[in-house]
Amino acid sequence: MQSSNELTVGGNENAAMRNKTSRDLYDYWNRIRRDRFAPWRSEIEPADIHTLLPDVFILEAQDKGGFQFRLAGTRICAVYRRELKGQNFFKMWSAHDREGFETLLHNISHDGAVGIVTVTGSTDRNQFARFEMIIMPLRHHDGKISRFIGAMSCAELPYWLGVNPIVQQTADAVRIVWPEERPDFLRQAVNQDTPVPEAMVRQPVRHVRHLAIYDGGRGE
Repeated sequence: MQSSNELTVGGNENAAMRNKTSRDLYDYWNRIRRDRFAPWRSEIEPADIHTLLPDVFILEAQDKGGFQFRLAGTRICAVYRRELKGQNFFKMWSAHDREGFETLLHNISHDGAVGIVTVTGSTDRNQFARFEMIIMPLRHHDGKISRFIGAMSCAELPYWLGVNPIVQQTADAVRIVWPEERPDFLRQAVNQDTPVPEAMVRQPVRHVRHLAIYDGGRGE
């Protein structure tokens, strides 16, 4: 994520997702989640999302802080012309972008957020394609958020995609939204009638590493 780009927090999830694949996977995840922080990994039924599977991936959090592909759809693997299962997710990104993804995945796993990332990929022939990536939390059998389901899709597939592999990519923009319109820790405080400092509910623009974070909301 480049230093000039913004990480926007809050907002309307439908407006944040430009691709139908992202919206359809989010709707499915949100439906099986119901009013919980996140659904269980075991609740994901491939048959229910069979039309989305070529663009779907599942990440597993590693003990040392990395994230590994547990599953990657055929269309995603075709984009890179290689099998991604078992590969380190962070190795696909520059050190700069990796810092941004660490922040993003922290928000997803700790605050019940949904992340939407705009990605530009390029081939060694100087061909470019733009993708949308969505990432959402899943509970594993131990109850911890150690799995993440997501999708990576391209609104307009260029003719060369799947023939010439993407060899470099950048995260151009990131947006974080919450299904409950607020981070989980704030929602829990409200449900328990616990006073929440106003500064925690709405903060001014602030910087996290190289990301400028803007608090948003449905009213914007």
